[in-house]
Amino acid sequence: MVVHRAQARLDSERERPIPTESHRRLVTAFRTAADTGNLEELLRLLIPEERVYRLTPPSRRPAGPAHVPARHAA
Repeated sequence: MVVHRAQARLDSERERPIPTESHRRLVTAFRTAADTGNLEELLRLLIPEERVYRLTPPSRRPAGPAHVPARHAA
């Protein structure tokens, strides 16, 4: 369902203006992530904390190679 909505938005002709400051923050965070490997700020902008839904509590996540924190995945 999320993919369907995203595809519909991409296919629509409607453009949404983006405030210059928001664009600047995103570009800066992306460049910092690319230069340093630190993804925290970029992830915070892309996925605000109040929108993160965890499937398992942090204490029950697997500790092996299947679980790699985002800051180490890139």
